Amino acid sequence: MSITALQEAILVLPEAHYARLREWISELDWERWDQQLEADADAGRLDFLVEGAREAVERGTLEELSVHRATPVEDGSDFIGVWVGAHDEYDRLIGS
Repeated sequence: MSITALQEAILVLPEAHYARLREWISELDWERWDQQLEADADAGRLDFLVEGAREAVERGTLEELSVHRATPVEDGSDFIGVWVGAHDEYDRLIGS
């Protein structure tokens, strides 16, 4: 099925089916995003965030964030930071 055919099929879905599809795609997107963050953390591409958080703690300038969606950055057995922002901002930040 082509992308155009898929788009056309989505446009004629009943509202309830469209809502289920939208929810499924959103969850799939977050799952892939979580996998990307995990892979980047495992590869050390987020180490600068961990170091920045440590430095902010030492300076007493680390501020607590209230967010709807955040992913912890693991450092050994500790979770000491989070990424909060759009996917494209993250991609630009780590250069992927």
